[in-house]
Amino acid sequence: MANGGLFGRSEVPAAITLRLGVSVGEPASGSPVTVQSRGLQPSSVVTVTVYSDPMVIASGNVDSAGVVNIDTELPSGLVSGIHSVVVSGVGASGEDIEVLNALKVDQSGVVTAVGKPGDALGVNPDGGLVERSLEAGRPIYSPSSHPAAVAAVAVTGAVVAGVAGASAVGAASAAGSVVGSAAAGGTEGAASGHAAANNSLAYNKVFDPKDLVVAGALAVAVGPGDRSPTWRVPGTHRLHDALARITIAVSRFSLILPRAISDGTWARAMFGTNALLLWLAAVLVGVVSLMQSGFTVVPGSIEVILGIILLGILDAMAGFIAWATISIGALVTLHVHTLQDCLTIVGVGCLAISLSFFANYLRPLRRVGHTGLVGLWDRFADYVILPCVIAFAAAGIAKALNGLSGLEIVSQEDIFMIQIVAGVTVVVRLALEDVLGRLYPLRCAEAAMPITQPPRTGLRLAAIVCRTVITYLLVAAFVGNTWMAMIAAVVLSVPLVLGVYQSELPTVPGMNRWLPSGITKILFTTLTGVLLAAYLFTAPAVEGLLPGLLVLLLIPSAIITSLHVLAPNGVGWSNVWPKRLLGVPVYILVVGVTTGAIAVNNY
Repeated sequence: MANGGLFGRSEVPAAITLRLGVSVGEPASGSPVTVQSRGLQPSSVVTVTVYSDPMVIASGNVDSAGVVNIDTELPSGLVSGIHSVVVSGVGASGEDIEVLNALKVDQSGVVTAVGKPGDALGVNPDGGLVERSLEAGRPIYSPSSHPAAVAAVAVTGAVVAGVAGASAVGAASAAGSVVGSAAAGGTEGAASGHAAANNSLAYNKVFDPKDLVVAGALAVAVGPGDRSPTWRVPGTHRLHDALARITIAVSRFSLILPRAISDGTWARAMFGTNALLLWLAAVLVGVVSLMQSGFTVVPGSIEVILGIILLGILDAMAGFIAWATISIGALVTLHVHTLQDCLTIVGVGCLAISLSFFANYLRPLRRVGHTGLVGLWDRFADYVILPCVIAFAAAGIAKALNGLSGLEIVSQEDIFMIQIVAGVTVVVRLALEDVLGRLYPLRCAEAAMPITQPPRTGLRLAAIVCRTVITYLLVAAFVGNTWMAMIAAVVLSVPLVLGVYQSELPTVPGMNRWLPSGITKILFTTLTGVLLAAYLFTAPAVEGLLPGLLVLLLIPSAIITSLHVLAPNGVGWSNVWPKRLLGVPVYILVVGVTTGAIAVNNY
């Protein structure tokens, strides 16, 4: 969704346009500088300043219509190095506006590089971010200049954390009684792994019956696809055995990697060793990005971002490989220099890995035995709900890349294409899972990864500490290094810590019936975010309210997730139809609010 979709209005475009009329190879001295503006505060002043030694080269008074146009020139005598041209003005509501562009000059005064203008409120015109923007060929992105986008990212983060939080808590609290199947990859071993999962409530809280591992283990009949020649490719069975051993090994210290390896079961079951073509494609996407960006961590183009999203939804391990290729390539070539580079790595990783996980936490990517009216209704709901919600999540995570990197990696025009690719790919993944379940049941069971034992308590607590630090850095990228950022990080960590000690905490039988989850929780979190955003945009100090918005959005999700720790899985509603029918208006509200079709505010 674009910002207008989430909040019922489009984000107001920059009121000031800056153009440097100079190209590489031309002298900087006397080059034209053009400023056009609209929607500014009447009678205010717009100034044009050149840094590093601040020099005001022009100014103009805004007329009664909020318009001022300025034509000036770059001064002579600019020393070699990077120089910033900053245009400062005041918006119609009294907000400060700054637009920045940069150029690089050699010792003879000839331009060797020209950047792209971007909103840069609060950015140091002499700081390293200016040089980074110039080298990357991308505009500077300042969260302070895009409060609507920051609010959209905050809502997305709260929705994702709220829906996936219960699964993360379950992962943190999984007991050591779940042991991997010794005969990994075989039908008998898969069935024994399924029995182990049924005997462990904690493990089922992680994956639930809809998890791909368990779903694959349930199917043991022979289908038409099981006789296809795709498994005749040499090395297919050795591949399954090797991945099973790797899954057991990495599960001792990671919860993500085993899940990522398991995510591509559908491809290996259908195509055997040929499924590795997805991983090869991921390497190629990573290499293309590195070559386009000069071996930096910034994705080289929107096509690279779309490729990462597509691969990550089809197979989380393919997304992981694309992300790892970009990250390792930038690290070994010494192109990771700043905190923004590290945060960009985290943001790209979220886009590459989390969408498939989030989809399966919300609805089953694969349903076993969905027959009868109830089964068909539920599967239809999967096809209707997942594309919309995953498109919403992909757009929010993509927008977050801008704030994390300090550069405009994703433009407003790119968001629609990101939504389309994410939504369509989810539908394709659902269809492939249905084909797999009906035509390849035996191979599905044989290709399933083993049920594994989770990491020890100490490692889980250490992972929570690391996550808290990373969360703080992510939030601080948007709201600054404030105590609000620390509160947001701690709030998100509380349910995870409770989950580690879940077996020692009291439980409340029957609570799980009344706690919002899935699409209901999305509606609750989204409406909360929209209403808070409505207040934010009608308040005079917009930037000052952004940290509070983040914290307020996270607190309800954290409370509900914590309550899920005290609500053991038990008998659900005896009559399933009232719950399903009530889900219809809930879903319509979610789609309407996130797309802007339903406006809940008038600001």
